[in-house]
Amino acid sequence: MPAGQVVARAGDPATHLVIVERGSLSAARDTADGTRVQFGSVAGPCTLDKAATLDEAVHTATWTATTACQVRLLPVQLLRQLMGEHAALRDPRVPLPVR
Repeated sequence: MPAGQVVARAGDPATHLVIVERGSLSAARDTADGTRVQFGSVAGPCTLDKAATLDEAVHTATWTATTACQVRLLPVQLLRQLMGEHAALRDPRVPLPVR
């Protein structure tokens, strides 16, 4: 996706885990009086709003690509299925398989 594109909007349902493979995004939120508050930025590889996705809540910030990005959206139902099938995804004490 190109720089400037919104990946997730504050207040929208977090129905997919956002996986940033490469590139960077910034987080911001607009206040009731219209002021934009910048929270910071992240660079891939990373994931966004994991807790909101697992809680089936809403995105807490608007995430906008600041550079060209490679992003994947993993539906929460598939994330839960994978967590059920793979112990390493649900228990941090289980080592991830070596590739």
